[in-house]
Amino acid sequence: GAYGPGPAGATPLLAYRSAEGDTATVASQMLFLSGVFERAIFRVSAKGGDKAAKAIAAAAREKGIPANRLATAAAEPQGVAVSVELLSPP
Repeated sequence: GAYGPGPAGATPLLAYRSAEGDTATVASQMLFLSGVFERAIFRVSAKGGDKAAKAIAAAAREKGIPANRLATAAAEPQGVAVSVELLSPP
């Protein structure tokens, strides 16, 4: 599936960063956070660029996060394997 960059005008709420970047672990954390922040959109960036970010987004979708709440960024995060930004929709 194609994940866009996220909505224009969204407000960043918080960022979850992972040094390891294990796809299943990150997806599980995203699922937990999706229950806490019920309207938040998740923007994933990862070492390996867009392909790696899309793999994490796909794993999160498989765990039950709707595709319309998932976005990816092509740029690699600085200093971590994975960065997941939680955005409040505009």
